Amino acid sequence: MTVPRAISDPVRLSLRDARRIAVLGQALAGDRPRSVVERAERLVLWSRLGAYDRDELRRGLEEPPRTLFEYFAFLIPVADLPLHQPAMRRYPRPEYSRGRYIGEWLRDNAAFRAYVLDELRARGPLRSRDLDDRAEVPWRTGGWNDGKNLGRMLEILWHAGEIAISRREGSQRVWDLFERVFPEGAAEPLPDEVVAIELMERQLRGRGFVAPGWGSALDYRLPAREVGEETLRADGVAVPVTVDGLPGGSRIRSYSQRRRAAPGGLVPHCSRRSIRSSRIASAPRRSSTFATGSRSTCRPRSVSTGTT
Repeated sequence: MTVPRAISDPVRLSLRDARRIAVLGQALAGDRPRSVVERAERLVLWSRLGAYDRDELRRGLEEPPRTLFEYFAFLIPVADLPLHQPAMRRYPRPEYSRGRYIGEWLRDNAAFRAYVLDELRARGPLRSRDLDDRAEVPWRTGGWNDGKNLGRMLEILWHAGEIAISRREGSQRVWDLFERVFPEGAAEPLPDEVVAIELMERQLRGRGFVAPGWGSALDYRLPAREVGEETLRADGVAVPVTVDGLPGGSRIRSYSQRRRAAPGGLVPHCSRRSIRSSRIASAPRRSSTFATGSRSTCRPRSVSTGTT
């Protein structure tokens, strides 16, 4: 696999310009005081979109065909599921001490895991209170989850993409098998390189600029991060910059600069209409904020996408 080498001199930015790019990239401009405490993901939506229809959000999360799903503390378009399923399949990652502990705990509690999945298969959807704690080895990490074995098992199976949140009853999550909640999730996995290019391009777009070495997944670091960075730099999507008053270099996505210089002249990496790109960019039109039928069709131009 060969990736073209990018040739680009760093662009110099003032600290004020860098701050402006970061704020605009995250859609944080404006004075919106937070006087009501809410769940984190809803605060993020409100800070980007302002007032939104909560029932529309509920329908997107709970009513088929679903357009959104909950994962960790994020609300993610179902159309982006192929980009995040690799993180689910890797979970727990043994290269991290936490992942090693989770893997050992699952092996010690194999019968407990099988019981939870069998109950959901036969009786689901179910709340945690509908299940028994049958752990043979208790969860012990020295934190506030010690002894909360059923909760930990449900969270682990959720992070591994074996179960999903079917709906909520108040703040209580109602669980079911992942394939019943998201039957479209059985697609062939995308190569790591394609996932890295797409997610890293989105991270640049969303943050404005980032420090060298960027490229994270929902489970820490992207496996093909280096290929993603080299490809985006070679294609001119990411260009190096220096920021006055900050040590070292950064990367800034050049899409917005090119769009101003030559409207309509840039061919992006992916053809898509995601909640993040098309809906947040047009926040005043909120009548169908979550009713997106988006698809992601990635066409990376500088990397072979053979099997991994």
